Amino acid sequence: MDPRRSDLQGVLRHAERLAALLFVHELTPPRRNEAACVWLLGRAAEVERYIETVVEDRQSGRIDPRDAAIVLQRYLDSLHAGLATVVGATSPSCCHPSPRRRRRGPPAP
Repeated sequence: MDPRRSDLQGVLRHAERLAALLFVHELTPPRRNEAACVWLLGRAAEVERYIETVVEDRQSGRIDPRDAAIVLQRYLDSLHAGLATVVGATSPSCCHPSPRRRRRGPPAP
């Protein structure tokens, strides 16, 4: 695990961004790619439930923050590998904490 991502809150925010991204991909799956459609179906809800489970385990003391971050990051890593395989996203937007800025057109006259 990347030491920069050992912060549980940071990993949780990343997981939430990934869940949102997966939801968008589920609503707009790649055309003519049945494997991607099947892989994406329900994946965002799965991530949300996994986040809830890790948070519950952390709050109840069953797991410490460092271990929770490690477990969640490993899960995210496996989902990133799957996402890269099914939609070709090698650097998905969830990995960029600040929103990407759109290029603006020329100013209105």
